[in-house]
Amino acid sequence: MEIAALTGSVFSGRQQNVLQPDGAPVAVIDFTYPKGVPSGFSYNPKTYEDDIGLVYLKQPVKTKPVPLHGGSPTWEDINAKRLSLTFVGFGYDVVDEQKFGSGIKREASWSIDAVENRRVLFRVPGKNTCKGDSGGPAFYPIAGKRVQLAVTSGGDPDCTTGFETRVDVFLPWLEGQIR
Repeated sequence: MEIAALTGSVFSGRQQNVLQPDGAPVAVIDFTYPKGVPSGFSYNPKTYEDDIGLVYLKQPVKTKPVPLHGGSPTWEDINAKRLSLTFVGFGYDVVDEQKFGSGIKREASWSIDAVENRRVLFRVPGKNTCKGDSGGPAFYPIAGKRVQLAVTSGGDPDCTTGFETRVDVFLPWLEGQIR
C-alpha cells in the first residue's frame, strides 16, 4: 500500500467550504497517533511534540493521494534558500482583531524560519496559520508533483507564529500504521 497524505478532496482542491460539503461524508472507523514504544515518538498534548496521526476510513476516497516528503530537498536547504511552502487550512481569518470565515478553505505561501528535530517554525504576522487550520498540509512542488512536507500543529494565540510537524521524520512510523 502506498504511503500518502490523508488530505483527500478537502485539501486537494475540490472542497472549498467544510460547511457545504461537495460529497457524501466518509465514516472514520479508527485513528492512531504516536504513543511511544516501539516508535520512540509520543504525542504530547501540552507541547504538541509528535503531533501527527492517521485516520482509518470505512471506504477509500476517490481523490488521488499526495506523496509525502522523504527528506529531499533537506529542511536545511529549504530554510537556507527561503523556499516557500503552501499552507492549506480551514481556520478563521483575523481582520481588525475580529475573527471570521471559519470553515472556508484558504491557502497561502511563505518560507519557514527555523528547523527543529521533528518540526519547523515560522513567523509571518498577518499571513499565518490560525485556529482551525491544525491538521492541514504544507506542500512544496518536487519533481513536478505537489508533495506534503508537514502538518499544521500549532502556534501562539495571536496567530503570528506557528509550527508544523515534519512528515519525513515520521515516515517509518506512518508505514507501520498502514492497514
